[in-house]
Amino acid sequence: MDSLSSNWIDAHAHLTDIRIEKELPEIVACAARAGISRFVLGGVDPLEWEKQKRVAQKFPGTFLHSFGLHPWWISRATESEISKGLESLRRELSNEGADRGIAIGETGLDFHSNFSEAVRPVQEAAFRSHLRLAREFGRPLVLHVVRAHERAIAILREEKRDALTSGARAWTGIIHSFSGDLETARAYLDLGLTPSISAPVLTRGRGSAFEKMRETMVTLGATEFVIETDAPDQPPAGESGLNSPLNLLRIADEVAKLRGVTRETILNSSRDTVKRIFKIP
Repeated sequence: MDSLSSNWIDAHAHLTDIRIEKELPEIVACAARAGISRFVLGGVDPLEWEKQKRVAQKFPGTFLHSFGLHPWWISRATESEISKGLESLRRELSNEGADRGIAIGETGLDFHSNFSEAVRPVQEAAFRSHLRLAREFGRPLVLHVVRAHERAIAILREEKRDALTSGARAWTGIIHSFSGDLETARAYLDLGLTPSISAPVLTRGRGSAFEKMRETMVTLGATEFVIETDAPDQPPAGESGLNSPLNLLRIADEVAKLRGVTRETILNSSRDTVKRIFKIP
């Protein structure tokens, strides 16, 4: 098989990261030689959106924009900054130029103990704003949900119910770095959102959490999940340094082993599902 014609897609990465800025040309070239030709970038804040645009100009056809206000950013921002950030997001979504975002995100909830419970209502309000913008502009979502799946699904269901009477568009999108159980995966799929599998599938080899994730990976249909690296974040456990986009191949290998298929089957299916979700020609 000619890997250069594979055109595989990393469903979620952060290749605007300052830590890899100098190495980015070689990172992109190495990925291309391995058959990974495109990356859906995760948005963090307005400054990072501008970095996405600049990087995309240097590597035409390689990066796909996703603009959003990350729950971490929301948790540290002032009320005024959040309001201005949402206004900026609306302007970006109204843009019809070549550098328009194909998706909204990252958005969601992060209830990790690093953040005070006092910021949860702020995260939830911003999450709802992103969901409504996604419906209004017909854009897919990129969701970041940590220790908050139950609450995130409840909000999604509430927003869906409220929108049904107005005939609003249904959501599409991904749940970035999903490693939950089958019930949770099905709940998201029922809402139009697809689990995206990353490095935890490589590094969890035992225990109840692994068994739940294994059941999810074995049971989901071929078009009911995608794969990602989150590079340069989330390197596989036990590895020093930053995460490489080349780990998409390792993730594909592990998922393929669990499902009893080939690496290429997983990579091709994920590519095609990402293209459908994000409306990529």
